[in-house]
Amino acid sequence: MKISTKGRYALRLMLDLAVYNTGEPISLKDVAKRQNISEKYMEQIISVAESEARRVVIYFLVHQRIIR
Repeated sequence: MKISTKGRYALRLMLDLAVYNTGEPISLKDVAKRQNISEKYMEQIISVAESEARRVVIYFLVHQRIIR
């Protein structure tokens, strides 16, 4: 199975957030710098991730019959 470049960067982003989690907000600029990825590209990845997260939450809620 191949993972796209955007997918690999999204994984790097999530791992970075997990590793550097102190309970305080982490700036996208800091993550981009640590991962050597442009901040603009990180913004695109975050945008897609937020959209997908909303879809997953709605799917879960519907299938758990929490909302109809």
